Amino acid sequence: LKIRADISLIRVNIIEYKDNQLLKASNASYPPNLDTILNSLNISSEWIKNGIIYTIKVNSNNSVEFKYLNSTGIFDCIHKEQNLCQELTR
Repeated sequence: LKIRADISLIRVNIIEYKDNQLLKASNASYPPNLDTILNSLNISSEWIKNGIIYTIKVNSNNSVEFKYLNSTGIFDCIHKEQNLCQELTR
Protein backbone atom coordinates (compact mmCIF):
# COMPACT_ATOMS: atom_id res chain seq x y z
CA LEU A 1 0.00 0.00 0.00
CA LYS A 2 1.55 3.30 -1.12
CA ILE A 3 0.07 5.29 1.75
CA ARG A 4 1.67 2.95 4.31
CA ALA A 5 5.06 3.44 2.63
CA ASP A 6 4.56 7.23 2.56
CA ILE A 7 3.74 7.29 6.27
CA SER A 8 6.91 5.33 7.03
CA LEU A 9 8.97 7.70 4.87
CA ILE A 10 7.48 10.74 6.62
CA ARG A 11 8.38 9.28 10.01
CA VAL A 12 11.93 8.45 8.90
CA ASN A 13 12.35 11.98 7.54
CA ILE A 14 11.17 13.50 10.83
CA ILE A 15 13.91 11.59 12.67
CA GLU A 16 16.52 12.44 10.02
CA TYR A 17 15.63 16.13 10.32
CA LYS A 18 16.25 16.05 14.06
CA ASP A 19 19.47 14.06 13.63
CA ASN A 20 20.74 16.62 11.11
CA GLN A 21 19.86 19.43 13.51
CA LEU A 22 21.79 17.64 16.23
CA LEU A 23 24.86 17.41 13.99
CA LYS A 24 24.68 21.14 13.24
CA ALA A 25 23.98 22.41 16.75
CA SER A 26 23.53 21.23 20.29
CA ASN A 27 19.87 22.26 20.28
CA ALA A 28 18.19 19.67 18.07
CA SER A 29 14.53 20.03 17.21
CA TYR A 30 11.93 18.33 15.08
CA PRO A 31 10.63 20.02 11.93
CA PRO A 32 8.17 22.83 12.74
CA ASN A 33 5.71 21.25 10.27
CA LEU A 34 5.76 18.60 7.57
CA ASP A 35 5.63 20.90 4.54
CA THR A 36 9.29 20.48 3.55
CA ILE A 37 9.18 16.72 4.08
CA LEU A 38 5.99 16.27 2.04
CA ASN A 39 7.47 18.43 -0.75
CA SER A 40 10.77 16.54 -0.79
CA LEU A 41 8.91 13.23 -1.02
CA ASN A 42 6.74 14.71 -3.80
CA ILE A 43 3.52 13.84 -1.96
CA SER A 44 2.39 17.25 -0.70
CA SER A 45 -0.57 17.30 -3.09
CA GLU A 46 -1.92 14.08 -1.53
CA TRP A 47 -2.07 15.46 2.03
CA ILE A 48 -4.42 18.18 3.25
CA LYS A 49 -3.01 20.23 6.12
CA ASN A 50 -5.17 21.89 8.74
CA GLY A 51 -2.95 23.18 11.52
CA ILE A 52 -1.25 20.13 13.02
CA ILE A 53 -3.71 17.71 11.39
CA TYR A 54 -2.81 16.09 8.08
CA THR A 55 -5.47 14.19 6.12
CA ILE A 56 -4.93 11.63 3.38
CA LYS A 57 -7.62 10.12 1.18
CA VAL A 58 -7.31 6.31 1.29
CA ASN A 59 -10.11 5.56 -1.16
CA SER A 60 -13.16 7.24 -2.67
CA ASN A 61 -15.08 6.91 0.62
CA ASN A 62 -12.47 7.31 3.36
CA SER A 63 -9.92 9.82 4.51
CA VAL A 64 -7.66 9.32 7.50
CA GLU A 65 -6.33 12.00 9.84
CA PHE A 66 -2.85 12.16 11.35
CA LYS A 67 -1.58 14.56 13.98
CA TYR A 68 1.97 15.88 13.92
CA LEU A 69 3.43 17.23 17.15
CA ASN A 70 6.64 19.12 16.49
CA SER A 71 7.52 19.12 20.18
CA THR A 72 7.89 15.32 20.17
CA GLY A 73 8.23 14.45 16.47
CA ILE A 74 5.23 12.13 16.73
CA PHE A 75 3.19 11.66 13.56
CA ASP A 76 0.28 9.46 14.55
CA CYS A 77 -3.08 8.39 13.20
CA ILE A 78 -6.01 9.91 15.09
CA HIS A 79 -8.82 8.57 12.92
CA LYS A 80 -11.98 7.52 14.71
CA GLU A 81 -11.80 4.06 13.13
CA GLN A 82 -8.69 2.65 14.78
CA ASN A 83 -8.68 -0.44 12.55
CA LEU A 84 -8.00 1.86 9.59
CA CYS A 85 -5.15 3.46 11.56
CA GLN A 86 -3.67 0.06 12.36
CA GLU A 87 -3.91 -1.02 8.73
CA LEU A 88 -1.96 2.05 7.61
CA THR A 89 0.69 2.09 10.32
CA ARG A 90 1.56 -1.56 10.97
